[in-house]
Amino acid sequence: PQADKENFVKLNHLLYLVGTDLATPLESKREGKINRISQDYVEMIENLIDFYSEKLPELKHFILPGGCFESAFVHIARTVCRRAERRIVELENHEEVNHNIVVFLNRLSDFLFVFARYINFIKNVPEVTWNSENIV
Repeated sequence: PQADKENFVKLNHLLYLVGTDLATPLESKREGKINRISQDYVEMIENLIDFYSEKLPELKHFILPGGCFESAFVHIARTVCRRAERRIVELENHEEVNHNIVVFLNRLSDFLFVFARYINFIKNVPEVTWNSENIV
């Protein structure tokens, strides 16, 4: 649906902002002239999580990533997002970084998990629950 596309366009703009924020030191003379990732952007993603979660059945078990083609790609994006989050946490050990970026990426990966579930749901693709007995 169009609303989903519009949400992803907004998220792409925010990811560009993450790059700008990371590329501009907090003590830069440009401080105040650039937009930084703020709590408002984190809350925007949390609202998206709530919006899509309300459309889904309650999650009672761990699920395996995958499902339909589109959902699998969203799960890959979620994995990349988690990796970026970990790298920025490492960067925080060496220089001052806007911590809202870490929080933003954490919430973004949660949103991607919910959205992957949503895609499978609207396409009637069943979720595969994790079962420890299926381990070889």
